[in-house]
Amino acid sequence: MRTKYLFSLLFLFALCSLSAQQRPHCGSDEVQLELSSSLPQTQEPASRVQDMVVDNRIVQQKTEAVLHYIPVVFHVLWTDEEDNISREQILDGLRVLNEDYRRLNADASQTRAMFQAVAADAEIEFRLANKDPNGNCHSGIIRKQSSLSANPGNSSNSVKGNSNGLGSPSWDNNKYLNIWVVREVETPNSPSGTVLGYAYRPADFANCSTCVSSQPPTYDGVILRHDQVGTIGTASAGSLPNANGGRTLTHEVGHYLNLHHPFSRSTNQSCSNANGDNIGDTPLALSANYGCNTSTNSCSNETPDLPDMIENHMDYADCPNTFTQGQKTEMKRVLGLSTWRGDVSSGANLNATGISPNNYDCVPSAFFVADRKTVCAGSSVQFQSRVEGGNVSSYSWSFPGGSPASSTVANPSVVYNQPGSYSVSLTLSNPNGNSDLVVQHYIKVQSAQTADANSLSEDFENLALLGADWSAFGAGDYLDFEIDKTVGYQSSSCLKLDNFSATKGQIDELYSPSLDVRFTTALNLRFRYAFATKESTDNDALRLYVSKDCGQTWVLTRIINTSSLITAGLKTAPFTPSSDADWKEYSVNLSSYAGGNEPIQIKWEMNSGGGNNLYIDQINMDASMSTSQQLFGSSLKLYPNPTSGTLYFESSEPISRTPAVRLTDMSGRTIVLEAIQSEGKWAIRLPLALSNGLYQLQIVSEEIHHSASFQLQR
Repeated sequence: MRTKYLFSLLFLFALCSLSAQQRPHCGSDEVQLELSSSLPQTQEPASRVQDMVVDNRIVQQKTEAVLHYIPVVFHVLWTDEEDNISREQILDGLRVLNEDYRRLNADASQTRAMFQAVAADAEIEFRLANKDPNGNCHSGIIRKQSSLSANPGNSSNSVKGNSNGLGSPSWDNNKYLNIWVVREVETPNSPSGTVLGYAYRPADFANCSTCVSSQPPTYDGVILRHDQVGTIGTASAGSLPNANGGRTLTHEVGHYLNLHHPFSRSTNQSCSNANGDNIGDTPLALSANYGCNTSTNSCSNETPDLPDMIENHMDYADCPNTFTQGQKTEMKRVLGLSTWRGDVSSGANLNATGISPNNYDCVPSAFFVADRKTVCAGSSVQFQSRVEGGNVSSYSWSFPGGSPASSTVANPSVVYNQPGSYSVSLTLSNPNGNSDLVVQHYIKVQSAQTADANSLSEDFENLALLGADWSAFGAGDYLDFEIDKTVGYQSSSCLKLDNFSATKGQIDELYSPSLDVRFTTALNLRFRYAFATKESTDNDALRLYVSKDCGQTWVLTRIINTSSLITAGLKTAPFTPSSDADWKEYSVNLSSYAGGNEPIQIKWEMNSGGGNNLYIDQINMDASMSTSQQLFGSSLKLYPNPTSGTLYFESSEPISRTPAVRLTDMSGRTIVLEAIQSEGKWAIRLPLALSNGLYQLQIVSEEIHHSASFQLQR
């Protein structure tokens, strides 16, 4: 049952908490008591309750069809990099928020038939502010490292002010919706357990005798845990997985717009005395709902008698998907009261905060993401623009190797038909200027059946940049794996990942060329690495994956955790290996893939846990070949394999001219050899200078074109 309660927790809102002994619940009543004692006369007048019900039942029949836009600023207060959530996660949180308030959420169809008539598009949208209170261009995201993120004291309201330089003061709450993102949330008088977030209602301040105007900044905005923002990043990997799709913020903003919970606020928990949410089209519920029990009807003293509306965003149930027409009317009424929500959605404020559709004062800053970066030839990639700064009047994409090769839409889909490594560029423009972003080798396209090579041996001595064969992809900060020409294992070159500067939780990937393993009987991957931590609590991990379908799916084969990954202890400054003693060799048996018809590819995935830099060098795939004759295709056989110095090949098809023979060693060097015909077979004598190991042989004539691997063993 505890697991069930944990997942029920995920949609909780203002001050909801979980303990091992009790069901999660909301602490808003406790906060209201604390607020009433600190700000006299904040209690909602008793006479207003019935008036609200009547007003809503009349007004909710009207349709405004007018969109209200609200500028948003996120204050990200973080203790360590894990809390410092990415812009992508914040944008994903806004996506969920806007889908819910515009009723564009994918689960809107799950609203039960009896409530479809009152299900509402609230006609409210939220956008990151593009200007700060002084009119300067801004990203709408403030980041600050602060101990208050994890230790706010008696109340998380402390993060809303200066707090001895540790807080992030509220932007003018008459013009912005302020959202503070922290690690831990604390509230006065709250029970023990995990608090996910909270927000105050503007009505709580309607009769405040000490308030100068509207709602004091200290008691406004939304406080939210970092793992409750959106559905990606820490929201998908935290200790409290966000199973309800990021709806905690949806609920909290409902409070910001003056919505109550639909369940009883009666002191004696009686349906006859309960007020519910004061909205006429949300059925009264005696208490909070959990799970998703569609048969629940906790109060039957209403006409018509309807079951509890568990799909309402303001309840606790696990299946929220709608607001009602009455709730929409109340939220829009609040936005029209300047003493409650100031000018937050006025046309003048949209211009002042830079979110007006026609406002181009700030130059947009180009950024983009793709749904995948490694694909099979013939597959499509969905690109999405991620705009920072000002509004965009035009998009200009360039996709070398793609179809289409260019696009002017915001989020194009592109098909890549030919294997290779391709760049992507985006130019964003508005009347005030433009910005460009070009990322080389952003998309890697592979053939499902064609391998890049028959052997794998790389020390990065002869590579200047990662490219079509070896490729690296990162988390969007472009601090990816790159070739370092200053250090290496028994050499002066290797791969380096600037993990020292990485955000905690960031993932960076390195991809090998695809390998032909059809004629192998055993495979063993070896490589060297060097790594140090920054703090004793770091929890980095290097994961190894194998793919047999050109990177569409990956199988996890090994996890090298922090304790095994450390080779050079703890370094507080950026780490660079100082000697070969700082390196360690790692070996992975991949013989289960030997002899397969599909090429394989290896991926190294570094999951940053706060540690220092990572270096990789001397990557080798040791392959064993069968000692029997090998048939390569239908027309050629090569033997013996392994060989001690002379190879023979025979063809079932006649060869009219002496074929060209090329040998490629493990470092990529190519040697031209001579084939000599004798008694129906061809002989190739290998140079005495060749060392033992795996080689790739190409035999080309007018009739045949074959590539095969063999092992030299003298």
